[in-house]
Amino acid sequence: MTALLAGLGFGTPLALFGLLALPVIWWLLRFTPPRPRPQVFPPVRILLDLPKQEETPDKTPWWLLLLRLLLAAVVIFLVAQPYFQPPGTQGLPGGQRLVIVDDGWAAAQNWQDTRRILTDLLEDAGNKDEQVVLVGTAPRLQTDEIAAEAARTVLERIRIMVPAPLTTDRMALLGRLKAAALAETKSIVWLADGTDAGSGEGFAAGLQSLLPNAVLRVIGSDAARLPMALGQPRLDKSDISVTVFAPEGAAPSGTLSVTASNGRTLLDVPVTLRPGAAATATFSLPTALRNEIQSIAIAGQRHAGARQLLDDRWRKRVIALVASGSSEQAQPLLSPLHYVSRGLEPYAELFSPESPSDIANLIDAGLSMLVLADVGTLPDEVLPKVTEWVEKGGVLLRFAGPRLAAGHDTLVPVTLREGDRTLGSSLSWETPQSLQEFPPKSPFAGLVIDPRITVTRQVLAEPDAELAAKTWASLADGTPLVTAEARGKGMIVLFHVTANANWSNLPLSGLFVEMMARVAGLDPTQVAATSESDAPAAFAPRLVMTGES
Repeated sequence: MTALLAGLGFGTPLALFGLLALPVIWWLLRFTPPRPRPQVFPPVRILLDLPKQEETPDKTPWWLLLLRLLLAAVVIFLVAQPYFQPPGTQGLPGGQRLVIVDDGWAAAQNWQDTRRILTDLLEDAGNKDEQVVLVGTAPRLQTDEIAAEAARTVLERIRIMVPAPLTTDRMALLGRLKAAALAETKSIVWLADGTDAGSGEGFAAGLQSLLPNAVLRVIGSDAARLPMALGQPRLDKSDISVTVFAPEGAAPSGTLSVTASNGRTLLDVPVTLRPGAAATATFSLPTALRNEIQSIAIAGQRHAGARQLLDDRWRKRVIALVASGSSEQAQPLLSPLHYVSRGLEPYAELFSPESPSDIANLIDAGLSMLVLADVGTLPDEVLPKVTEWVEKGGVLLRFAGPRLAAGHDTLVPVTLREGDRTLGSSLSWETPQSLQEFPPKSPFAGLVIDPRITVTRQVLAEPDAELAAKTWASLADGTPLVTAEARGKGMIVLFHVTANANWSNLPLSGLFVEMMARVAGLDPTQVAATSESDAPAAFAPRLVMTGES
């Protein structure tokens, strides 16, 4: 009842002084004329004997008097033009208003309520012909000048205003407000999304310091309606884990919806929530279904913070590993594929075909990458199929070795010299070589190189005009360590050393694992686009997430 009365306003408040006249009206309504004086008149005696049909009381009944007083009070009340003030405007002084809206992802859950309150605020200011400055706290690429406008003009703009899929940057807005002309501001209304985001108190203090004479009013969301959020998904072998953040007052349980690119639900994951803290949900799917995942979302939450989009990096690729026959296969640490498989295992489903027909079957089943360790020449019955598969988008990863140095097929990225180069042996004048920094356009750019990594043997590439563009990694003397070439829609990558530690200690290092991770996540079309031009490649978005999605 108190809140109802506090929100009551009057267009003509002076008319309420008419209520002071109610005692006079009461006195007038109670007033009755004096009793009639008796006068002798003989015929009246006859009239007295007649039956009485109606009696008039000598004073007004109390209930009729009360009803008349209420009607008089209602008339005075209506003349005063009563109306309900929007929430948050009670007690605000007249004059220019600064209205601040948290329009990041956290506001999307209750955006309809925010828009309704904002509309009421502007309509109230428009009824009073007040100027309004409306600003949002979400970061923007282009920022308009902060200036006061007529409330009715601003009202048209908020009808299409939507939350952004970003975290608010209140302190950046505070800096812009300091540079604006806000000396005429009499009140500040902040529509907060209910999250502190590490800047709530500092932002409020900054507003009060900026406009010390203005009244600050903060309107927040109900604690029970604050949004939940998802953390970054994590991959642990075949399991996908994601953290769920729930506010105080949230339900004790929830559901994660795992959705495919065609919109169908692949899996509903129940989650036991911890209100006010973080909970972890873990699930796994077969490789075929996992590769279809497009998004993970909290059921019932329609905002960007409750949804995580998964791209090709989260798809578990199918990789075939092929090595030349050797007695080292029986000794795991000497096997050509031991370190490669350990580096690729977290990111892919690995297969080891034993015959050319097995390779062909894997290609038909949707092979993502083929790894050849010291395989000089592919059998004639499978070479055309592998060539066609690469041109259609497959990734062929090759490692050098004695057999490749002795002879090779056409599926190499550069022209190779026959034989190999030996460094640091008793018959060589050259010392083992370390690695150079990776080129900026290389997929390995940004990886930290261990200075202890050295190369003792390698296969050499014939120098030509295109060699530099095809080189992803080099030794200290400038000779290529890793080269690559786009073939059609696919890619051929060659490590000029063996996949084991025979020619280099690179496979024993953590850098090798990181390089395998980069290769496993290759998109041949993107690599080719960035390699052909110094300018960054532009890609059209396949899916755009808005603040309310």
